[in-house]
Amino acid sequence: MKIDINSPIVQHLISYPKFNYSVYQERIKELIDLGVEEVIFSGTTKIDNLDILGKGHSGIVVKVNTNRGKNLALKIRRSDSPRKNSYEEAKMMIIANLLDIGPKLIDQKKDFILMQLIDGKKISVWIDEQSNCNNLISKQAVKKVINEILEQCYHLDGIYLDHGELTRIDNHIIISYEKKVVIIDFESSSINRRTTNVTSITHSLILGGLLAKKIKKILDFNKEDLMVENLREYKKEKNRKNFDEIISLITES
Repeated sequence: MKIDINSPIVQHLISYPKFNYSVYQERIKELIDLGVEEVIFSGTTKIDNLDILGKGHSGIVVKVNTNRGKNLALKIRRSDSPRKNSYEEAKMMIIANLLDIGPKLIDQKKDFILMQLIDGKKISVWIDEQSNCNNLISKQAVKKVINEILEQCYHLDGIYLDHGELTRIDNHIIISYEKKVVIIDFESSSINRRTTNVTSITHSLILGGLLAKKIKKILDFNKEDLMVENLREYKKEKNRKNFDEIISLITES
């Protein structure tokens, strides 16, 4: 369902969660400058029975139609967000994009981030599908995806950009329909603290939680103690040699 941005249905989303007319007036001007014409209600998250792409503590994400000739994703800063604007998050996205990591940033305003739309599935949904297949092809596909996730996290460590939310993996990694790994949501990211991307993501994927349990079953992985030891060495010195020791445990499983 496509709805014009001037529709009363969309007004509430523009000034979510509590509608404020002055905020709405300011933001509608930003949307016009961004070339946003319609909101397309699509996704697995709901607000007021409307389908959207995602919802967090600081923003909501919707699919939009633009005058740029293609559909994009729009992140709307919540009116009750503790963050004063969207500029810092956009800055982190630009840095990640230099390594071809994350959705491509298209444009930004004080209250909005316009970005590439990623068509795909949350990693938990994708892993469940591989679990149901339970064959060698699925095992190799899971290995490939995990290696790609770890590689992206290693490169983020290398440029001193800490994502900040990779312990909550299901909300921050999408597997596109082309089986490309996309790390999303850089609103908690920073270049001013110690990076923990590889260690955080490895705990989420291999060492703890329901998702890790499913992945270990698919891979027949039983080297948790050695993985902890390798992570400890990587934490001391984030170099390629120590990183490859982590990767090898997955590749050889």
